[in-house]
Amino acid sequence: MSYIDQYKLYRQTQVHLHTKILEAYVHETEFKQAAGLIGILNNRNQVVIETEADHDALCDFNI
Repeated sequence: MSYIDQYKLYRQTQVHLHTKILEAYVHETEFKQAAGLIGILNNRNQVVIETEADHDALCDFNI
């Protein structure tokens, strides 16, 4: 297995694990609180994700 193939496998496993953690333990209230702390919650209490980096940051912060 090449390093790239191994990385892809690890990354896929990480994404799957993060998804399960978010679904099981992070509820809307905590999600919005985290969005507010990192500055992606607008004045209408909506999470505004403009880039994939914003999404990744929010998920990592919640985990």
